[in-house]
Amino acid sequence: MADASDRSPSAAPRKCIGKSHENGDCPDFLKDFVRKPAPVETPAAGEAQAARWATRPKLASLTNEEARLYYNYKLDTSLTRIVQRIESQGASRQAIAERISDLRNVLKIRTMTFMADQAAAARLPAMRPFEYYVQKYTVQGFQGDALWNRIIKGALPPNPEVNAMFGIK
Repeated sequence: MADASDRSPSAAPRKCIGKSHENGDCPDFLKDFVRKPAPVETPAAGEAQAARWATRPKLASLTNEEARLYYNYKLDTSLTRIVQRIESQGASRQAIAERISDLRNVLKIRTMTFMADQAAAARLPAMRPFEYYVQKYTVQGFQGDALWNRIIKGALPPNPEVNAMFGIK
């Protein structure tokens, strides 16, 4: 659950956006998705855009480029912190790989809802389940922790081909 400082006294507690939990509170590894991160300036967007990313955009309010920059920002900040938090809690590499793969898909879905151009959102590459990456990297010879580490490593950077589709280098 978000800290009391993250909302006004009269606001209802924020509910978890991931899988349902017994009491609706977010487990530690999902808190970065419900808490508002501090604004981070990026060279591509400047201060105004970084401040905008500190709060959740409205549905269908972002241009394609803004949506992609938002997605890249969340990958870099939220998912990276979640990996670090899960690691500090002693989770197995496999558990971390599964969680990050799932959360990346949650972030993709969320970002697509923020896009004003829903036709462009529909043309984005299909989301892949965790099992797809297990098979993909197993065929390449990865196994054990090396397999899980490869899946984690692959989940954190944005796809450069999708960035290029939206004019982002």
